[in-house]
Amino acid sequence: MRPLYYRSVLSLLSLLCLFGATLPALRGQSGPANATIVLLDHVTSFSALANGIDLRDGDARMQIVALRKDVVRIRVSRSSDLGEDASWAVLNDARLSRDAVTPTETADNVGFQTALLGVSVNRRTFALTISDRDGNILQRDARPTEFYGDSFRAYKEMPLDEHYFGLGDKPGPFDRREQSFTLWNTDAYPFQESTDPIYKCIPYFISFRAGRALGVFLDNTWRSNFDFGKQLARIIHIFEDNKSLLCYKHVDKTMFAVTKEASECLTIAQHSVCCSQEFFAGL
Repeated sequence: MRPLYYRSVLSLLSLLCLFGATLPALRGQSGPANATIVLLDHVTSFSALANGIDLRDGDARMQIVALRKDVVRIRVSRSSDLGEDASWAVLNDARLSRDAVTPTETADNVGFQTALLGVSVNRRTFALTISDRDGNILQRDARPTEFYGDSFRAYKEMPLDEHYFGLGDKPGPFDRREQSFTLWNTDAYPFQESTDPIYKCIPYFISFRAGRALGVFLDNTWRSNFDFGKQLARIIHIFEDNKSLLCYKHVDKTMFAVTKEASECLTIAQHSVCCSQEFFAGL
């Protein structure tokens, strides 16, 4: 009986050691250890702008402005400081352009409208919704935006009949649905279908549903991840190692028109004909 008893004790100790070794990995899935977590989950104050809206949840801040009637820029920060207003990718003329908006306010939502789209934020949940002027939802938050220390996470609803294209050089299916990708330029030769990341990563994707297209450009140079319903069912999950979030969203009825609009805003598509062709091929 004594040898059996010792074997049982050793097995238990091995299991405890194995469980202890897995704890850091489990913590990593819910955010960096000991990181301060900030959620934008209710609107505490807001102010209308000539071209958009500025919202607060305590110290956290979101600013949404219309650059054109079909393009909005969204900046989010865990503090009142939105960071430097600059870009390595977006042309200055496009980034600094402005379009007048009509403010909207109800008991449940605040936002604005342009000639082509509507932006609304739920007062109780801080959920952002972008729609066309006919009320068709183009994109809506599935969960509150989160900040974990020096990183952020954003969650968007993922309708069953919506499809996703883009992100630059990526292996696998052309439709990114139910796939997950890391954006971090990597010399990965020779790569295979499952290799990720590889050479050219562009944080831009197009969603297409029911004859309507939405382009999303994440204006950041940090390492980022785009998960299209692979980790979380029917949720687009974007997370990045950066203190603030800056993205551009533009809408149109066709993917070609949305891609053309992106080429008018992004320097990556305008340096030369060669670069422009390479960019579109990457989509």
